[in-house]
Amino acid sequence: MYEFRSRVRYSETDRRGVLSMQGLLRILQDANYLYAEDAGRGISYQAGHRAAWYLLSWDVRMLRAPRLSEPYVFTAAFYARSGSLAKKYLALRSETGELLADARTRWAFVNTVTGEPVECPADYFGEEPLLSLDRKSGEIVRIRPTGSGRLLSPLSVTPFLLDENQHVNNVRLSETALTLTGYEEGCTRFRAEFLRQTRGGETLTPRLTDGTDGDAVLTFLASDGEANAVFSCK
Repeated sequence: MYEFRSRVRYSETDRRGVLSMQGLLRILQDANYLYAEDAGRGISYQAGHRAAWYLLSWDVRMLRAPRLSEPYVFTAAFYARSGSLAKKYLALRSETGELLADARTRWAFVNTVTGEPVECPADYFGEEPLLSLDRKSGEIVRIRPTGSGRLLSPLSVTPFLLDENQHVNNVRLSETALTLTGYEEGCTRFRAEFLRQTRGGETLTPRLTDGTDGDAVLTFLASDGEANAVFSCK
């Protein structure tokens, strides 16, 4: 299991002075990169092997938003893996062990040249054991929009939204979804499914609908009318 300690930064808080969902997503993304770098499987390794982990989905919960400068302990561990697919559990806890936030995530190991899934090298995980999660807590629930919803103004995919692989950065697209759904503040559960890769220069049309669980669901539609990503905010 990977672990490091940090404190809530000002840039990660909302106007109430506590960790925002946007700030939490940035922590999870940054911590995943640190995890890979510290394991010797960071950006240089991925570039050399022409393969990288692509996030397929995450289900993030904010149980108690820690305040500005409050210490926390981040932990991460894989709890399932097979072929090119893996599931990872991420958590933020207080110094006394209180669970502040957590996330269940799904990933695919993908060839960055062809865009096709490839089997993860046998030595990638080393001797790290799988985290034990029961079936219920390890389940990632699919997002189910209801009704036709309403279309919002088209979104151009500018360089600001891209990552080092020239695909849309998942956190920046997630932050856009939080804004469009009106959940820039107060979101306690955030789910996302990244269905297709989105590249610079594309135009996405957001469609806002209700979900089956009292949530707001935002789908980013590509020019062919198919969904590239779908988000749920509650």
